[in-house]
Amino acid sequence: MGFDDVMVDLKRTSENAVIITEDLAFILENLAAGNGAIGKLLFDSAFSEQMEGALVNLKEGAGGFKDNMDAAKHSVLLKGYLKKKEKAKVKAAEDKAEAAQEANEAKETPKDDAQPTKKAKRNLLGKD
Repeated sequence: MGFDDVMVDLKRTSENAVIITEDLAFILENLAAGNGAIGKLLFDSAFSEQMEGALVNLKEGAGGFKDNMDAAKHSVLLKGYLKKKEKAKVKAAEDKAEAAQEANEAKETPKDDAQPTKKAKRNLLGKD
């Protein structure tokens, strides 16, 4: 690589640095002006307060929903449905445990795959 090649690469690198610096300055100006979501989050205090309020409302709403669901569990209208659902859940857990136990027993039980020969069968039947 000769001196001319180095100078061409240096010029290209310098031009790229100018472009990158201009783009970065543009982005930072927009952030500082409160433009875009990140700019609003960082520099717009009114937007920040609105977001805080929204989060508080969301937390309160989730707590209220939980309270409503707890109250619904004690509702006369839903008692039958909820009991059925709980029984189904318990049965599914029992079935799963039973299947696991059967699988374990099947692993522990030795298999006798040896098939009796024709001669042994005849001996058992008294034909020989």
